[in-house]
Amino acid sequence: MPMFQDKNEFLRSARALGASEADAYLKRPEFIQQTAVATVDGVISTADAHDVWDAFDNNKKRNEKFGEVVVKSDKARKVRVSEINTVIKAAAMPMNGSNVRFPDVLNDARKVIVQAAKAGDYKGNTQDAFIKIARAQLKVEDRPLTDDEIYQAILPKNNTKDANEAKDLERAAKILKRIIEGSEGNENTPPREASPSEETEGALRLISERLAVLTLTAENNKAAAVLLRNGVVLGNA
Repeated sequence: MPMFQDKNEFLRSARALGASEADAYLKRPEFIQQTAVATVDGVISTADAHDVWDAFDNNKKRNEKFGEVVVKSDKARKVRVSEINTVIKAAAMPMNGSNVRFPDVLNDARKVIVQAAKAGDYKGNTQDAFIKIARAQLKVEDRPLTDDEIYQAILPKNNTKDANEAKDLERAAKILKRIIEGSEGNENTPPREASPSEETEGALRLISERLAVLTLTAENNKAAAVLLRNGVVLGNA
């Protein structure tokens, strides 16, 4: 049986959650999850994203509570509406007839978020994690996300920074190797004689050491996700 019979019923619930948050109860994770449920129930779509966010955020009690401390700019509203749009899109995915839908993914993700927090890998809040999970779900169209995919989705984006650094270092290492070992050349590049020196060899060694650290970090993150999937409690060793 659907949780929501129509859009208005869901919007009333969203307004109630927004008002509760004005009483110092954190309700945005529940609001995001209910948004996913309402999508599965068929009472909202991406065309309703503005109405959905405004119902939660723009009510009298919430405005009176946060009016002086939260600047409700058009830019901030667009960001939140975009997030809701992402959640609705993820919830609307059929997932190849699976009985598990996106609201179930979010519900199961709560334990993953707790595990990641205990391990020190995630320091954010549940609502931001839910948005990251929605974005990741959109990239996997044919099935629900697994626990290890959820874990990877909520990891800090400095992992991307590490990956970019590794690519730059790999390019630098190739250049240094050509200087040290020489190259035969090709139709576009003339041959180069080997020109080894202590300085270039030392630079290559330092780059190789840094690449090893970045590789180990990436492998550890993947291992953490596998341990989580296998039911190992992280951070309690």
